[in-house]
Amino acid sequence: KTLKVQNLFAACDLVKEQGFGLGAYEFSPNQKDVVFTASTDLTTAAFQNPSYKIYSIALSGRAVERLLVTDELDYSQIKFSRDGNYLVGIGNAKSNKVYYGSHLYRFNFPSMSNRIELAANLDRPINALEVIPHGLLLSIEDKGYDKLVKIDWEKGEVQQVLGANLGALPAISVNEAGDQIAYNFEKVNAPLEVYTFNTQSHKISALSKANDVSLTKLDLARPEEFWTVSRGKNIRSVLIKPAHFDPTKKYPLFVLMHGATLPISEKWKPDALAVSGFTREDHEGFDDPTKVIQMYRDWE
Repeated sequence: KTLKVQNLFAACDLVKEQGFGLGAYEFSPNQKDVVFTASTDLTTAAFQNPSYKIYSIALSGRAVERLLVTDELDYSQIKFSRDGNYLVGIGNAKSNKVYYGSHLYRFNFPSMSNRIELAANLDRPINALEVIPHGLLLSIEDKGYDKLVKIDWEKGEVQQVLGANLGALPAISVNEAGDQIAYNFEKVNAPLEVYTFNTQSHKISALSKANDVSLTKLDLARPEEFWTVSRGKNIRSVLIKPAHFDPTKKYPLFVLMHGATLPISEKWKPDALAVSGFTREDHEGFDDPTKVIQMYRDWE
């Protein structure tokens, strides 16, 4: 059969906007529409995070897009429940803050009514999101490490599935039954590989071992974690010793500061805030990030 390619946005007014940008997208449960997130203000990205709203467009391509949600929130990822009764979006309240907290909002579908926040007390950045039977599986960041948690569609209860002081879990996938999880895993002293986790037996299996041979030739020490306190905030740091480290020798110390607010102009120093003593939580409290960057533009 000949593959037919169709431009669904041919009659879409959104793409005509100068600041248009496509975000996430999913086929609707009836397979007649595509639900997607999109922005029309990408031209403002130099000084603020663009807004993304939820739309739908018919697969026939004959109908224009419809705005599904008219609330005040900004949405990134979207997913449908297995039964098609719910749509969930990762959203946050639009503001001029540097960092945004991730929140999960569930809508009845297709009415897009009865918006409910799931796991309102989660308070952790969400790296990845997948649908499982009766709920959601999330990769979240917690104190410098990633872990997998599941959230019930109805009650919004959070249960830990995998991960504790191990490394990063940037991507996840779940089989139809929900008892096998495939995921990417990496840590400071081991590059990314693919693993599976059986939720019944709790067995972890490595599907790829692309770096095993190379790693056996290296004497990589396990990173050492330590915490300090600044302005009443707990600050996590990691000490990485060189390969073949000899405790009787002296080595140069290279300090990498992380967490600087992005500069608004190339003229401003991108690392200014990194050495200013401000924590990530401090950044979240800035009423005007642009003004703060201006304060540090002459920093040397």
